[in-house]
Amino acid sequence: MLISQNSQLILRNKKIFEKKKVLFFGNIKDDYPLYLQTINTKIHVKKYDFYIFLKKKILKKLVFIIIYYYRKK
Repeated sequence: MLISQNSQLILRNKKIFEKKKVLFFGNIKDDYPLYLQTINTKIHVKKYDFYIFLKKKILKKLVFIIIYYYRKK
């Protein structure tokens, strides 16, 4: 996964965001906001094609969580 400079800055300071509600807005160049551990994360995108890209990533992530959860029982 290629990480943009903005995401690298957030990654270096990720402990700050663990107990926060975070809004990502503007110059989002990768899918790192999906993997950041926060209380609540909202992502606002301006480009529709990037919205579709993130939506597909979220669905893959949700499917994985559901499958893992059912196998555990």
